[in-house]
Amino acid sequence: MDKSFALLHYFQAVAEYNSFSRAANKMNISQSTISAQVKKLESQLGCELFIRENKHHFKLSREGMKLLAECQTSLNGLRHCMMSLSQTETMAGSINLACSVALGNQVVLPVIEQLMETYPQLVINLIETSLEKAFFDDDLDIALNFSPPEPAFYYQRVADIDKVIVASHAYLERYGTPASFSDLCEHRLLIQAKGKLDWPNIYAQQSKFSLPERSQYFDNNLTKQHAAERGMGIAVLPTYLYSPNSQLVPVLPQYALRLSESLYIMCSKKKVRQPGMVELIVEIAELIRQQLYDATHGGVCFHK
Repeated sequence: MDKSFALLHYFQAVAEYNSFSRAANKMNISQSTISAQVKKLESQLGCELFIRENKHHFKLSREGMKLLAECQTSLNGLRHCMMSLSQTETMAGSINLACSVALGNQVVLPVIEQLMETYPQLVINLIETSLEKAFFDDDLDIALNFSPPEPAFYYQRVADIDKVIVASHAYLERYGTPASFSDLCEHRLLIQAKGKLDWPNIYAQQSKFSLPERSQYFDNNLTKQHAAERGMGIAVLPTYLYSPNSQLVPVLPQYALRLSESLYIMCSKKKVRQPGMVELIVEIAELIRQQLYDATHGGVCFHK
């Protein structure tokens, strides 16, 4: 393998895992080794790819963002091509994949479409179900989940999902734009049910947070997005559901910085032993990263 290709591979891993230590762990090398390889790449290119803010925090430089975008297009495309050449015959059969409604609609469906073109004999069924019960009943092969998996599962971290606080133009014209967190008591908040703590997490202290009486609850982010677009209130949405060209306007961006969820892809250790399963999981994760990057490209802060 060309040495420059290897250096780019190390750089991409650090950028996508948001961490030198996590990238090193996933690649089965030491943190000092991957750090040295990134510095070597920076030396070859004559520019900094990461801006070190302090000992534990860094972010991509302008050059780093440009290189990551190229890596995610070119290197991922090369890996996809190589994998398709070697796995076309083995990637066959039916796979049940579970994820949330919003993630499936916005991110996973395009991934399934790409996989169908590469592996014509592969069928991926997209479902929403109780993960624990489905794995126990042997009905589920792969799942995408925002909670850290139990040790009984094989898993990979896919990406960190940032969030944005939004409302429609019509809603803000009618009720005004909140300038501070305290202003929200006069507004309608659209909240996702089933244990999501976005609003309390924004406030940072759950015990001191009281939701406005006119708050409304929704089962999933997709319905919450539609409610926000209809002017029904202010919502917290994952960035892959927000577009600057949409009907929604970001508000209180300083509070959204406190929100982020890690997305994991997981499989039972029993099923991960099936031929081609690990390769399929790796490819799905890579394609999802590309979809998320295309949808939310911009400056991101990373952590060691």
